Amino acid sequence: MDNNINISNNNNNNNNNNNNNNNNNNNNNNNNNNNNNNNNNNNNNNNNNNNNNNNNNNNNNNNNNNNNNNNNNNNNNNNNNNNNNNNNNNKMNDRLFFKVFRNIYIQKEIFKHLEYYRLVYKFSSTSRFKFNAETLRKYGYREYLTGIHLDKRSSNIGINPLLALSKIDYLTGKFKTPLPMSLSNEVIQPGQIPESVEKLTVHTTDIICVGSFSQVISKTSPNKNYNCNIKSIKFTNQCTFPNGIIYGLIPESVTQLEIHSRIINQKPIFIPNSVENLSFFWFNQPILPQQIPDSVKHLSLGVIFNQSLSIDTFGENSSLESIEFGYDYNKPIQVGVLSKLKKLTSIKFGILFNQPIIPFSIPEQVTSIIFRGDYTIAFPPNSIPKSVKLFHTQSSLPLSK
Repeated sequence: MDNNINISNNNNNNNNNNNNNNNNNNNNNNNNNNNNNNNNNNNNNNNNNNNNNNNNNNNNNNNNNNNNNNNNNNNNNNNNNNNNNNNNNNKMNDRLFFKVFRNIYIQKEIFKHLEYYRLVYKFSSTSRFKFNAETLRKYGYREYLTGIHLDKRSSNIGINPLLALSKIDYLTGKFKTPLPMSLSNEVIQPGQIPESVEKLTVHTTDIICVGSFSQVISKTSPNKNYNCNIKSIKFTNQCTFPNGIIYGLIPESVTQLEIHSRIINQKPIFIPNSVENLSFFWFNQPILPQQIPDSVKHLSLGVIFNQSLSIDTFGENSSLESIEFGYDYNKPIQVGVLSKLKKLTSIKFGILFNQPIIPFSIPEQVTSIIFRGDYTIAFPPNSIPKSVKLFHTQSSLPLSK
């Protein structure tokens, strides 16, 4: 009996164990299934999210593209509208101009003033009709003046430019009857020169001072050249500069300056930084550093100039494009004087120049070199740049390679 019971118990235990194992297996399977299901669900969700994100991104991109296209279209439309508006405005302006111009009275006025400009220009552009302070102040057609001659002696008293041309004998170029003369040492004051004047020829420096060329008087600084429209000034050989060309004499509006008078004895020269074309004629004194402003593009040193140029004669930022030496110049040009000028393309020497060209003293970008005299010195290697296209000398000297 006891043995039977033991066997039964063992069987029961085995059954229980089997059941437990089965249950565990089932649980494990269920867990695995659940995990798999969860993983699948998560994957599905992730995929769905990714797809949604991609779709959203695509939608956003499409929207952005559409917005950009719309913006571009709008900009194009705006530009087209602006162009159309401008065209319409131009057409309206043209119509308005022709309507005004067809008005007989206005048309006559326009032609009358054009004729005034033509006659006054002929009258005032020649040195036969000079102005001094008195005649300039009394002149009845000041607003038509564009270029004038200044001198102590003036023959403009009571002259009507509209009738003056008919009184000239064209065979002799003189007036049929002598003109009344005016002699005045009165200094021209600020504001006396009309704003319309852009070109001056000065025959005497006795009637000018700092501020004489001011065309609009400044209340704060009446002696300065403010609001000046003068672009060109020429001092003739009758002018004298006992104190040199002092600071402030030449307006900062001037771009072309010609000085025909003698400047010697180390007198100061102040040239504004607006001048682009500078010409001397009877000038022979050493050029001090910064005396030639960086704005100068074309420089002519005149007939009698014969002074050595130093490395500091021209600034590092010089705009010089061409330089012309006069008849008397006969000094060697050292390395660094011209070779540092990055914009220099043309050099012209005078009749008497007969100095050796030092190698590397001519800038590499120079394209034109002219010797006007009988140059007799052979050219050493590296003295004439390869960039030179125009080379002229009276003597037939070969270029060294």
